[in-house]
Amino acid sequence: MRIFDGRLLLALFLWPSTALWASPGQSGGVLFREPFGARPFAMGQAYAALGDDVFGMFYNPASLSRLKQSQMAVEFVRSIADVQLGYIGLASALNPSQAMGFDIKYLDAGTAEVFDDNGGLIRSVSAERDFLGQLGYARSFRLQGFRLDGRFHTGVGAKFLKSAIAEDSSATSFAADAGGIYEFLWRGGLISIGAALSNMGAGIKYAGVTGGDSQSDPLPMTSRLALGYAGNVFEADKITLGAELDQVFHEGRTLEAIGVEYLYRRLCALRLGYRLGQDLGGLSFGFGFNFSDVSIDYGFGLIKTFNNIQQVSLNYRFTVPGIRYTNAQPPSPLETLSRNVQASISSRHYFEAAAELERVKAFFPDAAERIRLSYDLEQAVNGVLLRGPTDPRYHYALGFNSYQRGKWGEAVLNLEASSQEDPGDAEARKYLASARHKLEEQNLQLKLQAQARVATLLEIATQAFGEKDLPRALRIVNEILRLSPYQPAENLKRQIENAQRQPPPAPPQRPAPSTAPAPSAEEVAKAENLYYEALKNYADNDLAKTLSNLHEGLRFDPDNQNLKAALENIEKELRQRRKLGPLEAPAP
Repeated sequence: MRIFDGRLLLALFLWPSTALWASPGQSGGVLFREPFGARPFAMGQAYAALGDDVFGMFYNPASLSRLKQSQMAVEFVRSIADVQLGYIGLASALNPSQAMGFDIKYLDAGTAEVFDDNGGLIRSVSAERDFLGQLGYARSFRLQGFRLDGRFHTGVGAKFLKSAIAEDSSATSFAADAGGIYEFLWRGGLISIGAALSNMGAGIKYAGVTGGDSQSDPLPMTSRLALGYAGNVFEADKITLGAELDQVFHEGRTLEAIGVEYLYRRLCALRLGYRLGQDLGGLSFGFGFNFSDVSIDYGFGLIKTFNNIQQVSLNYRFTVPGIRYTNAQPPSPLETLSRNVQASISSRHYFEAAAELERVKAFFPDAAERIRLSYDLEQAVNGVLLRGPTDPRYHYALGFNSYQRGKWGEAVLNLEASSQEDPGDAEARKYLASARHKLEEQNLQLKLQAQARVATLLEIATQAFGEKDLPRALRIVNEILRLSPYQPAENLKRQIENAQRQPPPAPPQRPAPSTAPAPSAEEVAKAENLYYEALKNYADNDLAKTLSNLHEGLRFDPDNQNLKAALENIEKELRQRRKLGPLEAPAP
């Protein structure tokens, strides 16, 4: 009697080992080695140091004590040759340092046709059907007194396999797992080092194999050594990296894996992995979505035969009344940023606190937390200023306040004093250099603005000279020269003085009077005084007063052409300034 099924043969050929026909030097028990969890699968199975969910129990039972909530997970796998696998698991913390987990996996290889020796079909049978149950327990300990304080997780697991092939032969097998994970904080991220030994136990032997005796095959005992890193990037996202080295005993095979996950705003994740040394192919990728307490993950693995393996898993997180969890949720990006602000305030590094606070405002503009943090920062700075020069951070706090208000000159002076008082303060030196640079930029902009104002005043004076209004032209030129020597203004002044020595010209024709009531002599005089006062204000860069005086003058004498022309020229220059975006200087 012979068993034949195309899908089964393809599966048996591609899997590294099978329970039905295991070559010498290979191990048996498919479900002992079959990876579950779409997330770890997409990351190349580099998960022995990264696991923090129910699926992590397969890679390292110690990962159970990293659970922050209770979890239930289900998964469906479409494997090669339409072989189907399924998974259901449940894990929960028992208290802040202990956790347990349980899962059941199954494999259905479809049907196979049984033929007699003459090729006649006898019947169709189930090709292979396996069930594997696993129970895990983990405990964590706080390690102190080391150079890098951290937490150590240790765990053990027990497995039971029930397998049936062609409905005629069956086997049972037991195995055990053990592992550990050491994790510690480093430069804002979490480093984890994991080691595990899986599938320790006696071999597996099928009873009642059709066509001959079955040999006993060892279990795929595997050692895992892994390294992981998880940390925030761009303050609101998270990146996770993993690397792993697996050694499969009794087969003499070494598997190397790397994986990466980018989690955007804790909403969606992209994953990529590569596993070197296995027969099925190495590249895998996938994605996941988080919806409150539910996660949906998808993994896709390429196979050398142009086939693929796809995994879809669903993870539900919940809390059980009476169980005391460790941090029911990992700190959110907002919590992480808020802690950074508070830590900087506590260490009296106010520039760093302000920079972190800007990130809070940028990523979470509607968060009420930023108002409280702003108040805390302001109170801390004011407390230093109230203590006065006796506080060693007094000049630093003065420099901080000046810097935040854009008073770069004052900031430079106070931060220079702070740097002299504490030469080792790298933060003060950093922002001192920044304040000096901003002061140089401000001085350059002010110089350009002054040149623009002089050019505008010279244009007004030239217009007055062209209209033969020599007294007005001379007065404006003198206002220019009051600021600094300026050759074009000096040339114009000589021309005005030469013109004044000539016979007086005919008085300029006045424009036709308007229908509005003529201003009184007193109002005309007020308007004229406001005109010259506005030009003086403009020369001194007091723009608000300049415009105010021009408009006030036009209120007294609406037909005053000098006021209108000056207002037009100055507004033209201000429009150009706003277009170029120069740095406005504060009014004195």
